[in-house]
Order: sequence, then C-alpha cells, then structure tokens
Amino acid sequence: MDRISTKNSKLPLTLSLYIILFPLATGLIGDSFIVSDIFFLSFIFLCLIEILYQKRFRLISLDAFFLIFVSLTTLGETISTHLQAYLFEVSSFIYMYIGARCISGHINTPEKLKSFISLIRKMFLIFLLFSTVLIVIKSLGFNQLTETFFKHQMKYKGFFKISNQMAIFLICLWPVTVVGLTEKPVWRFSLYFLFFVVLSYTASRSGFWIGIGQTILIEAILCGKKQNKFLLTRFFSLIAIILLVVSIMATLPSMKRSLGNIKKAGLTIDQPRVKNFRNAFNASKFWLSGYGLGCFDQNHRHEIHNTPLSVLVETGIFGFLILSLGFIVFFNAFIKTDSCTNLPGFKGALIVSCLGIAGIGTVHYLLRTRSCWLIFSMMISLIKFQKSMETLTNEEIC
Repeated sequence: MDRISTKNSKLPLTLSLYIILFPLATGLIGDSFIVSDIFFLSFIFLCLIEILYQKRFRLISLDAFFLIFVSLTTLGETISTHLQAYLFEVSSFIYMYIGARCISGHINTPEKLKSFISLIRKMFLIFLLFSTVLIVIKSLGFNQLTETFFKHQMKYKGFFKISNQMAIFLICLWPVTVVGLTEKPVWRFSLYFLFFVVLSYTASRSGFWIGIGQTILIEAILCGKKQNKFLLTRFFSLIAIILLVVSIMATLPSMKRSLGNIKKAGLTIDQPRVKNFRNAFNASKFWLSGYGLGCFDQNHRHEIHNTPLSVLVETGIFGFLILSLGFIVFFNAFIKTDSCTNLPGFKGALIVSCLGIAGIGTVHYLLRTRSCWLIFSMMISLIKFQKSMETLTNEEIC
C-alpha cells in the first residue's frame, strides 16, 4: 500500500462538509433533497468538471452492471402511467451511484481513506452524544424542547423523516466508527451503552437486534486471534451492558417495540407489511418486465419493505438477476482485497456493516439510502487500491 502515491491526504471541502452534515437529513425540497445534498451535489459537479478537464476516468466492471440495470428499468409495464414516480426513483439510484463513484474516485490513497474514516467517526460520535443529550432532556419531561426530534413522542428520528431511517444510519456507520477507535474496555463499553440507548429509542425491532449482532461481531474482530484470558469477561460485559439498557428502559414504549412487543402482543408482525408482501407475490404476472422502478406503491398504498423483493417486482426478473450478479461480483472483489495496514480491522468493519445492511434490507427498501451508499463507496476504494497494487506488481514482474 505504501507504494501508492501518498502526497496528499486532504479531502475536498465539499466532501468534508457533506460528511459533517450527513445526519442533517431535514428535507429542503419535499422529502428527497436534504441539507447535506447541497454540498454533495457541489462535490459531484466539481468531480465531473475535473474528469472532463483531465480526461481521466477508468470504467470498472460495476459500471457495466449499473448501466445494464438502469436500461432494464425502462421496461416497466406501468411507467407510462406513473412516469413521475419512475423518474424520481431511477434518478435517485443514478444520483447515489454517481456520488459513490465520485467519493471512491477521490479517496484514491489509503491516507485519504484514513482521513475519510476519521471524519465519519467524529461525525458519528458527535451525533451520538447529541442524540443522548436529547434523550436525557426528554426523559426529564421537557417534551416540548425535543418534540421536533421524536415521532409521536416515542420514536427518536433525529433530523431524519422517520425513525427507521435513523436506525439504518446507525446500523450502517456503527461498525466503521467503533472498530479501530479504541480498545480500552471502559471507553468502548461506555460507547456501547450510548449506542444501545439511542438505537432502542428509534423503536426499530430489526435495527435493535441487528445492532446487537453487529456489536458481538465487532468484539470478535477486536479480540482477533488473541489468547486473552479476559475474552469471556469482555463478552459477558457486553451482555451486561445490553441487559442494563433493557432494564433501565423496560417500561418505555420504544424499548418494548424494539424488543418486538407491539400493543402487548409479543413479536407481532405489522399487518400492512404482510399485506404488501402478499400483494408483491400476487403480482407475479409483472415479474418478467416489472411494474417499473418506484411504481409498486403507486398501485398499492405502500412500498414493499424488502429490497430484493422490491427489485424483483419493480424491475422484473432480468433487473433482479443483473443487480444480484453485480453485487456478487462486487462483493467477491471486495473480499479478495487486502485490508489497509494503517486501518486495522477496517475491512472487517465494512463486512459487519454489509451484514447489517443485508439484514435490515429484508424489512426496508434501501436503494436510495445514503448511509448504505457511503459504505459501498469505501468498499469500491479498497477494490481500487487492490487493483493498483496488482498493477504495480505486474509492472515489477515485467
């Protein structure tokens, strides 16, 4: 890795501001264009100008899958009826993909990636502390001061539109933040406590249980292959932290919902979601060419809360296969990369984030979720580092 140019680790100002304001997800135009997008669009625009000026842009295999998938989305059977919904969805997908490619294009050295991760960690930790303060203020009875940040005075949503978006944000960036931050148990377990308090206040059942699973995997990564006599103590401490949070918040509606209890019916499944799953399976006649990206909820009241099923129903079997194949090729290339030596545990953290995305993607639609694309942009950077190293090695052999 040290053979790749390391002369500049400074991030563009527009990208830095985008990350700093990433949690500021308050809608500016409707619910789609948010505050941080002002800087993200500026960053993308400057990147495109730079590409045109320097005439330097290398296509990767992922770009081919992206172009084929976007082409296949035009086959949707109800696009003409719901053109506005289709254009919004496909433009959101293109926007996210181009943004991820621009980020990975600028994070072209391990040093820049280190700066990028450091900025994400600082942003996440500050927002976690901010959220904790809000929750404490609310628990003291000052509901009017905090009502903007809570939905129905129960679910914590921060600056996001809904609390589930907040949970996805936490699940995506939590592993990247905590791995490599500190190995001192007292500080790390204090961080675990704050994380579980904030996550449980989002009242997301999937988010809470996935967050527990991620944290267990994070502990496994931090322990590594060390023969540590305190290994069991660490895991018992983690369980104790989780039980402490549950016991403190046991009577709160948000905690009850996080554990799966809805209206005193343990582990009840949302009936509207079950109805949408049924509608999706009943629409099998559309599975060849699809409804049209973003068009399912125009024909039914809600979107399908499942990413793979949404892609299948809205883009058809061919769109589903292309996107699945693209992801398999992409993830396979990522698994083969060597982790950055100056970022120990980082590759493992990205894998834990991906597992969280895969888990929460079964109950939410994620193609236009910025947090997921932020993770993918870092994965693309590692793949590009690996290819650069292979090119250098081949040049030496020649």
